[in-house]
Amino acid sequence: MSDSPPPEQQKPDKKKQQEARSALECYLGKLRKACDAITTAEDWAEITGELNGLLGNYQLEIPQVNLGRLEGAMQLAEASQAGVSSACQALQVELENTINALPKSGGCSCGCVGGGILGALIAAAVLIGLVFAAIALLIRPVEINMVNQGCDDLPVLLGIPSALQPAINLLGADLPEVIPSNGDGLIIVRSLPVTFNVDGTDGQVIRVTVLGAQASYGISDNLADVVINGSSVLTQPVDLDVRARDRHEVIIVCR
Repeated sequence: MSDSPPPEQQKPDKKKQQEARSALECYLGKLRKACDAITTAEDWAEITGELNGLLGNYQLEIPQVNLGRLEGAMQLAEASQAGVSSACQALQVELENTINALPKSGGCSCGCVGGGILGALIAAAVLIGLVFAAIALLIRPVEINMVNQGCDDLPVLLGIPSALQPAINLLGADLPEVIPSNGDGLIIVRSLPVTFNVDGTDGQVIRVTVLGAQASYGISDNLADVVINGSSVLTQPVDLDVRARDRHEVIIVCR
């Protein structure tokens, strides 16, 4: 007979709680976009099915009271457009409360794979540029071509604190708002020499490390691969040296 405590009595792992927070932040961003488009109970069942999967994966990490409130918010009071709209707004509130109840990763904002990863790269470059702005403005621009193969629209700015937007403008960064599904977009940034390590080999999260700081991004079920300059970050860690070339390519592949 096992001496292990039942799931509700097991102490949650902080690292897994941080991963849960990142995954829920990503889902919340998707839900906010979907709320304007979904109108039927079938649409609602489809988008909440993804959340049910997340709650199953992180049931030990999410506080039980929040789990219960999220599950309740997913239930439709009535199968109408008004009922879906009301539930969508209520679920956003409960997601925000749950995210706030989970610990942040050490010093870094977490976001979604795709827009979030690029957001981390750009935000770090901008932080460096704030210190050396006069020099950075004289350095030749570096292009990052972001390719979206089969994923939902990817918001590039997701994961970048709004307070950094003036700095991005100062550095002359040219950022598309969204990388459309099955499309691409060009990001142009100026930065001092810096190398990012991107590692998704554990199959659960993609970790971006730069200057000793690390951000984690949950891997969704529909993500097939993330390829940086021809190398998959899901099979081996990839180092991206921003100044090593004038143009980089990041490909996000979804099933």
